[in-house]
Amino acid sequence: MQVAAGPVWLPDGRVVGSDWLAGHAVSVNIEQRPVTIDTLLRGAPFAEPSPDGKWIAYAPSDFNSLWLEPLPRNGKRYQVLGSSADDPHWLSSTELVFSTSGGKAFDRTTIAATAENPVGPVRRWFSSSGVLETNGFTSQLSVDERVIYLQADIEAPVRSLRVVPDWVAKMKRAVDEAKP
Repeated sequence: MQVAAGPVWLPDGRVVGSDWLAGHAVSVNIEQRPVTIDTLLRGAPFAEPSPDGKWIAYAPSDFNSLWLEPLPRNGKRYQVLGSSADDPHWLSSTELVFSTSGGKAFDRTTIAATAENPVGPVRRWFSSSGVLETNGFTSQLSVDERVIYLQADIEAPVRSLRVVPDWVAKMKRAVDEAKP
């Protein structure tokens, strides 16, 4: 297992993270012997529980939506956004932030535990053309509600293409010549 996100400690002592290679959200109970690792969500490589441990927000592997489920899971789930979204982060137990527009923008919504549908309206928080989208979480929140994200230089368009005829044969010959 390769943990790409988290770990996030829940109030009940479990640790939640994302097994990015398998594409699952996992829960680890280090207080139990032997230590147990449980799969919370399959096909959800980007998942993050709320600070109070009552919710888990996640983007499925296809990154075409963002979902919210109660913890412990009870079969109910609520769609936060039905289009491209990922990197869910919690500002508080009731405020969820996530990236949209191919990682170029950050939106937020309020979560109300008492409502029939706990997801409030989604609103734009900010956008930046310099956000670098990579495999794995590309942003984090600070405790004072600032966002830390990977930023890329503006890419220049490719202006040339180099073709090397018989590249494989030339590489084999170079390797053979380099051998002692």
